[in-house]
Amino acid sequence: MIELSEIDKFVISTARGSVGRTNKYRVQIARAFIAKAVLNLGTT
Repeated sequence: MIELSEIDKFVISTARGSVGRTNKYRVQIARAFIAKAVLNLGTT
């Protein structure tokens, strides 16, 4: 399911000095968010 969503295309990379997670972790966090929603998990 996650591979079919091709989330990599939608995750926005940011310039250095931006607030938030580094680009390195953005795709992994987005995939975890999708998996959590699909599996209907309330908490992690």
